[in-house]
Amino acid sequence: MKRWLSGLLAMVVLVGCGGGSYKVTRQEYRERVRTLAVVPLMVDGGSVVNHPQRAQVMELLRNANVGRTPELVTALQEKRAYFDVREVAGQPERLLEQLAAARIPLADTDGGFRYRFHREAVAELTRVNMADGLLVVVLHGAVRNERQWDRTRLKYLDDSFNVIMAYAAVLLPSGETAWEWRSPVNKAFLNLQYADFDEAAHNRTDKVSTKFLLPEGLERTLTEPGRNLLGRSRLPDPYHRLFSDLSSALRPGLLNPFAPAPAAAP
Repeated sequence: MKRWLSGLLAMVVLVGCGGGSYKVTRQEYRERVRTLAVVPLMVDGGSVVNHPQRAQVMELLRNANVGRTPELVTALQEKRAYFDVREVAGQPERLLEQLAAARIPLADTDGGFRYRFHREAVAELTRVNMADGLLVVVLHGAVRNERQWDRTRLKYLDDSFNVIMAYAAVLLPSGETAWEWRSPVNKAFLNLQYADFDEAAHNRTDKVSTKFLLPEGLERTLTEPGRNLLGRSRLPDPYHRLFSDLSSALRPGLLNPFAPAPAAAP
C-alpha cells in the first residue's frame, strides 16, 4: 500500500456529497448495476490522523470494522434496489493495496480525499464475484472545518478538527466510477477531537481549546450500540449512520421489480 501513498496530488471537487454524485445518469446506473458486490470496509492507514496514539486509533478502526460488512449488505438488500447484493471475500488491508492507485486531496472546504483505483484489479474482482458493480468504502483521516456544540446546544465552536471520514464509490467492471459519496460536513464517521467547553467555562474564558479523545472513548463509540428514533440500534452509532446514509443514497430510482425480498431474520 505504501507505493500509492505518494500518488496523484491533483485537487478535485466531489459535489453533492449528501446523496452522493452519480457519474452516469440514474437510468444508466439502474441498467448497468443489477448486482452489487460490497468490498469489506477498508481503513487507509496512511491518511491524516494526528492523534498522539495514532497506531492505536488505526487498530481500533480495523478491529471495529470486523464483521460489519454483512450489516451493510443487509441494509442495501432491504432497499430492494438491486437484483442481488453480495459480500466480497478478502482481507481489507490486502484489498486496499490491490485496488487503490492514488489518494487524491479534495479541493473544497469539506476536505477529505477521494481515491483512484486500478482498472485491472476492479475488473478482476467484479469478474470473480459475478457482479456488475463494486462498492468500496474507505475510512480515512482528514482535517476539516466543522462546528461542534456544547452540551446545552447554546454555544458552538467553528474550527479545524481531525476526523475520520468515509469515502464510498461504486466501480464498474471497466474501472469507471459510477457513483461517489463522502461524509457530509458535521457528520464525520468519527470525531478524533472535541471542543472542551467545560474547561473554558471553569476558567471563565471564551477561548475554547480542542483536545483529542482518549482511545478508550473512541473504542466505546465504535463498539457500543447507539440509539435511533425507534430505540436502541443493533449497530454502534457511527456504523448505523454510515450504513443508513449509503443505503439511502444508493437508490437511483424506483424499486427494482427484479429484486428479491430480503430473507427473514432467523
